[in-house]
Amino acid sequence: MRKIQTRWIAFLMTVLMLTSVFPIVTTEQTALAQTAETDLSALSETGLKLLSRKSYDSIYTPLSLEGVNVPLLAFTGKTGKTEYRVYGQIGKKKGYYPVQFSVVDPEADPLRFVLELESSKPVKDNGKSKGKITVSRPADVLPSDVKVSRKNVISFTNVFGTKEQFVYGTADSANYGYFKAGKNATGAGSLMYDLEEILARVKPDHVRKVGRPKELKSGYRETVLVITSNGFLVRMETAYPAIDFEYVARKQQETRKSGSTETMTTTELIPYGTSYVDNPDLYVSEVPRVIQTGVAGEKKITWKITYKTGKRSGGPRQRKRSLSLRSMRSLNAGRKSRPQHTSILRTSP
Repeated sequence: MRKIQTRWIAFLMTVLMLTSVFPIVTTEQTALAQTAETDLSALSETGLKLLSRKSYDSIYTPLSLEGVNVPLLAFTGKTGKTEYRVYGQIGKKKGYYPVQFSVVDPEADPLRFVLELESSKPVKDNGKSKGKITVSRPADVLPSDVKVSRKNVISFTNVFGTKEQFVYGTADSANYGYFKAGKNATGAGSLMYDLEEILARVKPDHVRKVGRPKELKSGYRETVLVITSNGFLVRMETAYPAIDFEYVARKQQETRKSGSTETMTTTELIPYGTSYVDNPDLYVSEVPRVIQTGVAGEKKITWKITYKTGKRSGGPRQRKRSLSLRSMRSLNAGRKSRPQHTSILRTSP
C-alpha cells in the first residue's frame, strides 16, 4: 500500500512540475492572439532600429503583430520550442536579432505581448538551427483529395494548382499538429499550422484551378500555433494577404471558352496477389511465413475534357494510361504432416 501511495505522490509531483514549465492554455485564450497588443518599449531602450525587407531568409516564417509595421520572424528550434527574431540594426550591425516574445497575462482580452532583446549581436540561423519533427500517421480523417504517403507525407493540390506538403507530428513531445514538410519532407524548423485552414485550400480533382493573384505571389495568410518564450501556446497569423475564397469560388464557376480543354487525372490502386511456396520443414497446420511483402500497384488515367459554348461537351475522354507494377506477396506454406502419437497402456501381469 505504501508503495502505491509513494508512486501516486511522485506522479502528482511530475504533473505539477510539467504544468509549471508548460502552462496550459485553452483554445479560447489562443484565439485572442489575433487582436493582441505588442509592447516594444524594451526594444527601443536597447537602441535597436527595426527594419523591413522585401524577403527574409527561408528558415523564418514572418508573423503579423498588431500595430507593428515589421514582422516577427519565427521557426522551431532544436529544443522543440519556437525561436524568435527581428530584422534590424544596432549601430552599424545590421541583421537578425534574437528576441524573447512573451505573454504578459494569458487571461487578458486582448492579449498583450512584450518583445525583449536577447543579444545585442545578430545571429545567423541555418539548417543546423532547425528543430526535428517526430513524424507519425495523421490523427485526423482527411478528405480523399488529400494523399498520405508511406512515409506519412501529406500532399494535395491547392486551389491555385500548386502542390502543398505537410507532416503530422510533434516538435516537443507535447504539442501535436501539422508542419510544412519542406524540401526534405521532414518538417524540420516549421511552425505548426491550423488543419482547418489547410483543408480550405484543397482543390478537388473535378474542380478547375484558379490563377494565383499577384498580391499572393510571395505567400498568403495562414494561422500558426507558436509557443511564447514564457511557455504559452498561442495562435498567430502570418504576415501575408488573406486568400479571397469568394473570388476563388467565383472563378471556379465561370464558364470556359468554347474549344478550350483541360485534363484530369484519376488514380486507382491495383491490389497485390499472394503466392505460396512449399516448405517441407513446416507443418501443414503452421501459420505461413512471409518471404516477401507485397506492394500494391497504381493505374493512372489522364482524361481530356473539351468545352463547347462554355460547357462540357460530353464526358471526359481517356487520353493516356500509365501503370506501375505491383509485386506479389510470397508466403512459405507448410507441407509436412505432424506425426500421430499413440499411447501404450500397461497391463498388470
